[in-house]
Amino acid sequence: MAMVTDNHKNSRIREYNRTDSAVFLKTKEKYGGLSNMAGGFPLRVNGVDIRTSEALYQACRFPLLPDIQDKIIAERSPMTAKMKGKPYRQNSRPDWDAVRVKIMRWCLQVKLVQNWDTFSDALLETGDLPIVEHSRRDDFWGAKPVDDTTLVGVNALGRLLMELREQVKREPTDILQRVEPLSIPDFLLRGKQIGQICQFDSDDKRGQLDTSGRRPVDVTTEAHTAIIAEVTADYSITVADRALININIAHAAALQSLPSITPKLAEKIVAHREGEGPFKTIDSIISVHGIGKKTYLKIADMITVGHHIPNTQPSLLPNFQ
Repeated sequence: MAMVTDNHKNSRIREYNRTDSAVFLKTKEKYGGLSNMAGGFPLRVNGVDIRTSEALYQACRFPLLPDIQDKIIAERSPMTAKMKGKPYRQNSRPDWDAVRVKIMRWCLQVKLVQNWDTFSDALLETGDLPIVEHSRRDDFWGAKPVDDTTLVGVNALGRLLMELREQVKREPTDILQRVEPLSIPDFLLRGKQIGQICQFDSDDKRGQLDTSGRRPVDVTTEAHTAIIAEVTADYSITVADRALININIAHAAALQSLPSITPKLAEKIVAHREGEGPFKTIDSIISVHGIGKKTYLKIADMITVGHHIPNTQPSLLPNFQ
Protein backbone atom coordinates (compact mmCIF):
# COMPACT_ATOMS: atom_id res chain seq x y z
CA MET A 1 0.00 0.00 0.00
CA ALA A 2 1.09 3.60 -0.41
CA MET A 3 2.74 5.24 2.56
CA VAL A 4 2.61 8.93 3.36
CA THR A 5 4.65 9.74 6.44
CA ASP A 6 3.70 12.36 9.03
CA ASN A 7 6.23 14.72 7.49
CA HIS A 8 4.44 14.90 4.15
CA LYS A 9 0.78 14.06 4.50
CA ASN A 10 0.01 16.97 2.17
CA SER A 11 2.85 16.34 -0.25
CA ARG A 12 2.52 14.96 -3.72
CA ILE A 13 5.11 12.25 -3.27
CA ARG A 14 3.98 8.73 -2.43
CA GLU A 15 5.92 5.61 -1.48
CA TYR A 16 4.60 2.24 -2.69
CA ASN A 17 5.46 -1.33 -1.84
CA ARG A 18 5.63 -3.27 -5.09
CA THR A 19 4.20 -6.45 -3.57
CA ASP A 20 1.10 -4.64 -2.27
CA SER A 21 0.35 -2.63 -5.42
CA ALA A 22 -0.94 -3.12 -8.95
CA VAL A 23 2.24 -2.09 -10.76
CA PHE A 24 2.48 -1.78 -14.54
CA LEU A 25 5.50 -1.16 -16.75
CA LYS A 26 5.43 -3.21 -19.95
CA THR A 27 2.17 -3.32 -21.87
CA LYS A 28 2.25 -7.09 -22.35
CA GLU A 29 2.62 -7.80 -18.64
CA LYS A 30 -0.09 -7.98 -15.99
CA TYR A 31 -1.95 -4.66 -15.68
CA GLY A 32 -0.23 -3.48 -18.87
CA GLY A 33 -3.55 -2.40 -20.38
CA LEU A 34 -3.61 0.48 -17.90
CA SER A 35 -0.64 2.07 -19.65
CA ASN A 36 -1.21 4.89 -22.10
CA MET A 37 1.15 2.99 -24.36
CA ALA A 38 -1.13 -0.05 -24.52
CA GLY A 39 -2.63 -0.92 -27.90
CA GLY A 40 -6.07 -2.37 -28.40
CA PHE A 41 -7.94 0.67 -27.08
CA PRO A 42 -8.85 2.66 -30.22
CA LEU A 43 -10.36 6.11 -29.86
CA ARG A 44 -12.36 8.45 -32.05
CA VAL A 45 -12.47 12.20 -31.40
CA ASN A 46 -14.23 14.62 -33.76
CA GLY A 47 -14.44 11.79 -36.28
CA VAL A 48 -10.66 11.27 -36.15
CA ASP A 49 -9.41 7.75 -35.39
CA ILE A 50 -6.61 7.71 -32.81
CA ARG A 51 -4.78 4.53 -31.86
CA THR A 52 -3.90 5.17 -28.22
CA SER A 53 -4.61 7.47 -25.31
CA GLU A 54 -0.93 8.47 -25.41
CA ALA A 55 -1.29 9.80 -28.96
CA LEU A 56 -4.46 11.69 -27.96
CA TYR A 57 -2.76 13.23 -24.93
CA GLN A 58 0.27 14.31 -26.97
CA ALA A 59 -1.93 15.79 -29.71
CA CYS A 60 -3.75 17.89 -27.10
CA ARG A 61 -0.45 19.58 -26.36
CA PHE A 62 -0.56 21.41 -29.71
CA PRO A 63 -4.12 22.68 -30.29
CA LEU A 64 -2.97 25.53 -32.51
CA LEU A 65 -0.67 23.32 -34.60
CA PRO A 66 -2.97 20.91 -36.46
CA ASP A 67 -0.12 19.76 -38.71
CA ILE A 68 1.81 18.57 -35.66
CA GLN A 69 -1.31 16.90 -34.30
CA ASP A 70 -1.66 15.02 -37.58
CA LYS A 71 1.95 13.85 -37.42
CA ILE A 72 1.42 12.54 -33.90
CA ILE A 73 -1.85 10.79 -34.70
CA ALA A 74 -0.44 9.21 -37.88
CA GLU A 75 2.21 7.25 -35.98
CA ARG A 76 1.42 3.59 -35.37
CA SER A 77 3.56 3.30 -32.24
CA PRO A 78 2.48 5.27 -29.15
CA MET A 79 6.11 5.87 -28.20
CA THR A 80 6.87 7.20 -31.67
CA ALA A 81 3.78 9.40 -31.42
CA LYS A 82 5.13 10.82 -28.16
CA MET A 83 8.56 11.46 -29.66
CA LYS A 84 7.10 13.00 -32.82
CA GLY A 85 5.95 16.03 -30.84
CA LYS A 86 9.13 16.38 -28.77
CA PRO A 87 10.95 18.80 -31.14
CA TYR A 88 7.96 21.17 -30.97
CA ARG A 89 7.46 21.26 -27.21
CA GLN A 90 8.59 24.87 -27.03
CA ASN A 91 5.37 25.55 -28.96
CA SER A 92 3.14 23.69 -26.49
CA ARG A 93 -0.02 25.45 -25.42
CA PRO A 94 1.14 28.17 -22.98
CA ASP A 95 -0.95 26.82 -20.10
CA TRP A 96 0.22 23.22 -20.57
CA ASP A 97 1.58 22.80 -17.04
CA ALA A 98 -1.71 24.06 -15.62
CA VAL A 99 -4.02 21.88 -17.74
CA ARG A 100 -2.07 18.70 -18.46
CA VAL A 101 -3.55 16.75 -15.52
CA LYS A 102 -7.06 17.78 -16.60
CA ILE A 103 -6.26 16.65 -20.13
CA MET A 104 -4.83 13.33 -18.96
CA ARG A 105 -7.96 12.67 -16.85
CA TRP A 106 -10.13 13.47 -19.88
CA CYS A 107 -8.06 11.14 -22.12
CA LEU A 108 -8.54 8.30 -19.63
CA GLN A 109 -12.29 8.97 -19.53
CA VAL A 110 -12.39 8.74 -23.32
CA LYS A 111 -10.40 5.50 -23.22
CA LEU A 112 -12.92 4.04 -20.78
CA VAL A 113 -16.07 5.16 -22.55
CA GLN A 114 -14.95 3.97 -25.98
CA ASN A 115 -13.46 0.70 -24.70
CA TRP A 116 -15.80 -0.03 -21.84
CA ASP A 117 -15.60 -3.80 -21.59
CA THR A 118 -11.85 -4.19 -21.88
CA PHE A 119 -10.71 -1.10 -19.99
CA SER A 120 -13.20 -1.37 -17.12
CA ASP A 121 -12.14 -5.01 -16.71
CA ALA A 122 -8.49 -3.90 -16.59
CA LEU A 123 -9.31 -1.36 -13.89
CA LEU A 124 -11.39 -3.74 -11.81
CA GLU A 125 -8.73 -6.45 -12.05
CA THR A 126 -6.62 -4.32 -9.70
CA GLY A 127 -9.15 -4.76 -6.89
CA ASP A 128 -8.48 -2.22 -4.16
CA LEU A 129 -4.72 -2.15 -4.63
CA PRO A 130 -2.89 1.13 -5.25
CA ILE A 131 -2.30 1.45 -9.01
CA VAL A 132 1.28 2.46 -9.79
CA GLU A 133 3.07 3.16 -13.05
CA HIS A 134 6.64 1.92 -12.68
CA SER A 135 8.87 4.43 -14.46
CA ARG A 136 12.64 4.46 -14.68
CA ARG A 137 12.83 8.20 -15.38
CA ASP A 138 9.52 9.94 -14.67
CA ASP A 139 8.47 10.30 -11.04
CA PHE A 140 5.59 12.66 -11.84
CA TRP A 141 3.27 10.47 -13.93
CA GLY A 142 4.77 7.35 -12.36
CA ALA A 143 7.01 6.29 -9.48
CA LYS A 144 10.67 5.32 -9.68
CA PRO A 145 12.26 2.33 -7.96
CA VAL A 146 14.59 3.12 -5.09
CA ASP A 147 15.21 -0.53 -4.19
CA ASP A 148 13.84 -3.97 -5.08
CA THR A 149 10.51 -3.41 -3.35
CA THR A 150 9.94 0.34 -3.10
CA LEU A 151 8.66 2.81 -5.69
CA VAL A 152 8.60 6.55 -4.96
CA GLY A 153 6.95 9.32 -6.94
CA VAL A 154 3.91 11.51 -7.50
CA ASN A 155 2.32 8.64 -9.48
CA ALA A 156 -0.13 11.04 -11.10
CA LEU A 157 -1.29 8.53 -13.72
CA GLY A 158 -1.82 5.81 -11.15
CA ARG A 159 -3.87 8.09 -8.94
CA LEU A 160 -6.04 9.21 -11.85
CA LEU A 161 -6.61 5.55 -12.72
CA MET A 162 -7.64 4.85 -9.13
CA GLU A 163 -10.14 7.69 -9.34
CA LEU A 164 -11.51 6.24 -12.57
CA ARG A 165 -11.73 2.78 -11.00
CA GLU A 166 -13.90 4.21 -8.23
CA GLN A 167 -16.22 5.68 -10.85
CA VAL A 168 -16.55 2.28 -12.50
CA LYS A 169 -17.36 0.66 -9.17
CA ARG A 170 -19.85 3.37 -8.23
CA GLU A 171 -21.79 3.80 -11.46
CA PRO A 172 -23.87 1.21 -13.40
CA THR A 173 -22.33 0.15 -16.69
CA ASP A 174 -25.10 1.75 -18.74
CA ILE A 175 -24.53 5.21 -17.24
CA LEU A 176 -20.93 6.09 -18.05
CA GLN A 177 -21.49 6.54 -21.75
CA ARG A 178 -20.32 10.02 -22.71
CA VAL A 179 -17.52 12.44 -21.87
CA GLU A 180 -18.06 16.18 -22.00
CA PRO A 181 -15.34 18.43 -23.47
CA LEU A 182 -13.04 20.25 -21.09
CA SER A 183 -13.80 23.87 -20.29
CA ILE A 184 -10.38 25.18 -21.25
CA PRO A 185 -9.36 27.58 -24.02
CA ASP A 186 -8.48 26.18 -27.44
CA PHE A 187 -9.54 22.61 -26.76
CA LEU A 188 -9.06 21.79 -30.43
CA LEU A 189 -8.31 18.90 -32.75
CA ARG A 190 -7.45 19.69 -36.35
CA GLY A 191 -8.63 23.26 -35.81
CA LYS A 192 -12.10 22.28 -34.56
CA GLN A 193 -13.44 22.48 -31.03
CA ILE A 194 -13.52 19.04 -29.43
CA GLY A 195 -17.09 18.03 -28.75
CA GLN A 196 -18.84 15.45 -26.64
CA ILE A 197 -17.29 11.99 -26.83
CA CYS A 198 -19.71 9.07 -27.03
CA GLN A 199 -19.42 5.33 -26.82
CA PHE A 200 -18.70 3.34 -29.95
CA ASP A 201 -21.72 1.47 -31.24
CA SER A 202 -20.56 -2.15 -31.28
CA ASP A 203 -23.05 -3.00 -34.05
CA ASP A 204 -21.46 -0.49 -36.40
CA LYS A 205 -18.23 -1.89 -37.80
CA ARG A 206 -17.26 1.54 -39.02
CA GLY A 207 -17.07 2.75 -35.42
CA GLN A 208 -19.86 5.30 -35.50
CA LEU A 209 -20.76 6.81 -32.16
CA ASP A 210 -23.75 5.97 -30.04
CA THR A 211 -25.70 9.17 -29.32
CA SER A 212 -28.27 7.51 -27.11
CA GLY A 213 -28.70 10.33 -24.60
CA ARG A 214 -27.48 8.42 -21.57
CA ARG A 215 -25.92 10.39 -18.78
CA PRO A 216 -22.43 11.69 -19.56
CA VAL A 217 -19.31 11.04 -17.58
CA ASP A 218 -18.76 14.06 -15.39
CA VAL A 219 -15.07 14.83 -15.14
CA THR A 220 -15.89 16.89 -12.06
CA THR A 221 -16.54 13.82 -9.95
CA GLU A 222 -17.00 13.65 -6.22
CA ALA A 223 -13.37 12.63 -5.94
CA HIS A 224 -12.36 15.56 -8.12
CA THR A 225 -14.28 18.15 -6.10
CA ALA A 226 -12.71 16.80 -2.91
CA ILE A 227 -9.18 17.31 -4.24
CA ILE A 228 -7.10 19.57 -2.06
CA ALA A 229 -4.61 22.12 -3.37
CA GLU A 230 -1.59 19.88 -3.00
CA VAL A 231 0.96 22.22 -4.48
CA THR A 232 2.22 23.85 -1.30
CA ALA A 233 5.69 24.74 -0.12
CA ASP A 234 6.69 21.10 -0.04
CA TYR A 235 6.76 19.98 -3.68
CA SER A 236 6.70 21.58 -7.10
CA ILE A 237 6.53 20.29 -10.65
CA THR A 238 8.98 21.70 -13.15
CA VAL A 239 8.50 22.13 -16.86
CA ALA A 240 10.56 18.96 -17.29
CA ASP A 241 7.73 16.97 -15.61
CA ARG A 242 9.84 16.24 -12.56
CA ALA A 243 8.98 16.73 -8.91
CA LEU A 244 11.33 18.96 -6.97
CA ILE A 245 12.13 17.25 -3.69
CA ASN A 246 11.85 19.39 -0.59
CA ILE A 247 14.89 18.53 1.48
CA ASN A 248 13.19 19.96 4.57
CA ILE A 249 10.39 17.38 4.67
CA ALA A 250 11.10 14.56 2.20
CA HIS A 251 11.58 11.17 3.79
CA ALA A 252 14.70 9.09 3.23
CA ALA A 253 13.27 6.96 0.41
CA ALA A 254 12.42 10.06 -1.63
CA LEU A 255 15.84 11.59 -0.99
CA GLN A 256 17.48 8.40 -2.28
CA SER A 257 15.95 9.04 -5.70
CA LEU A 258 18.40 11.94 -6.10
CA PRO A 259 21.71 11.26 -7.91
CA SER A 260 24.58 10.24 -5.62
CA ILE A 261 22.36 10.26 -2.51
CA THR A 262 22.91 6.89 -0.91
CA PRO A 263 20.66 5.50 1.84
CA LYS A 264 23.27 6.55 4.40
CA LEU A 265 23.42 10.12 3.05
CA ALA A 266 19.62 10.31 2.96
CA GLU A 267 19.49 9.41 6.64
CA LYS A 268 22.15 12.05 7.36
CA ILE A 269 20.03 14.71 5.62
CA VAL A 270 17.03 13.78 7.74
CA ALA A 271 19.11 13.73 10.93
CA HIS A 272 20.71 17.08 10.10
CA ARG A 273 17.45 18.96 9.62
CA GLU A 274 15.98 17.35 12.75
CA GLY A 275 19.00 18.35 14.80
CA GLU A 276 19.91 21.71 13.26
CA GLY A 277 16.57 22.89 11.96
CA PRO A 278 15.33 23.33 8.37
CA PHE A 279 17.67 24.15 5.52
CA LYS A 280 17.34 27.84 4.61
CA THR A 281 18.75 27.51 1.09
CA ILE A 282 19.31 24.55 -1.18
CA ASP A 283 23.10 25.01 -1.13
CA SER A 284 23.11 24.67 2.67
CA ILE A 285 22.74 20.91 2.11
CA ILE A 286 26.52 20.98 1.72
CA SER A 287 26.66 21.32 5.50
CA VAL A 288 25.60 17.66 5.70
CA HIS A 289 28.74 15.57 6.22
CA GLY A 290 29.43 13.57 3.08
CA ILE A 291 27.75 15.95 0.62
CA GLY A 292 30.26 18.05 -1.25
CA LYS A 293 30.05 20.56 -4.06
CA LYS A 294 30.12 17.87 -6.76
CA THR A 295 27.12 16.08 -5.29
CA TYR A 296 25.34 19.39 -4.75
CA LEU A 297 25.77 20.37 -8.40
CA LYS A 298 24.21 17.07 -9.45
CA ILE A 299 21.06 17.65 -7.40
CA ALA A 300 20.73 21.44 -7.29
CA ASP A 301 18.03 21.64 -9.96
CA MET A 302 16.08 18.76 -8.38
CA ILE A 303 15.60 20.07 -4.85
CA THR A 304 13.80 22.86 -3.03
CA VAL A 305 13.57 24.15 0.53
CA GLY A 306 9.97 25.27 0.09
CA HIS A 307 10.32 29.03 0.34
CA HIS A 308 9.76 29.64 -3.36
CA ILE A 309 7.87 27.48 -5.81
CA PRO A 310 8.52 28.14 -9.50
CA ASN A 311 6.12 27.09 -12.25
CA THR A 312 3.36 25.78 -9.98
CA GLN A 313 -0.39 25.54 -10.31
CA PRO A 314 -2.97 24.14 -7.88
CA SER A 315 -2.94 20.36 -8.19
CA LEU A 316 -5.78 18.47 -9.81
CA LEU A 317 -4.57 15.11 -8.58
CA PRO A 318 -6.93 12.94 -6.58
CA ASN A 319 -5.66 12.32 -3.10
CA PHE A 320 -5.59 8.55 -3.55
CA GLN A 321 -2.72 6.93 -1.70
